[in-house]
Amino acid sequence: GIGLVCVVSADKAAEVKAKAEELGEEVFEVGSVIKN
Repeated sequence: GIGLVCVVSADKAAEVKAKAEELGEEVFEVGSVIKN
């Protein structure tokens, strides 16, 4: 899977997750998502 560490914004995290899911990757979050 893909770990998201210290993503700059919730919107960006969602974008990364969407792209990963298209590739069939499981996504899990590590650390905190900083909300703008």
